[in-house]
Amino acid sequence: MFNSSCFSDPGDQQLGNAPRYFDNLTSQGIENVDIGLRKEFKIRESHRLQLRLEAFNALNRTRFDRGGFQFGAGGFGQITNLANGSHPRQLQLVARYEF
Repeated sequence: MFNSSCFSDPGDQQLGNAPRYFDNLTSQGIENVDIGLRKEFKIRESHRLQLRLEAFNALNRTRFDRGGFQFGAGGFGQITNLANGSHPRQLQLVARYEF
């Protein structure tokens, strides 16, 4: 939990006492698992049917964006949206017929 009331503005041109790096305020790493399944069926000697199912972010892990970092703003320290490039699970079904 991030307590934003612990911070104050030391004033213009004044040094504060907060550390430069907070090790507990890092964002999550990327943990995507993509899965694909494929099955081919031979229909005739030169005809084949291929079915594929692909799942992107199969475990549906969410990555949140960093909290608001503008001191004094209403959203300071609050996480309000997802990180860029973070998508929910997506499924794709493909059928391919070769002749």
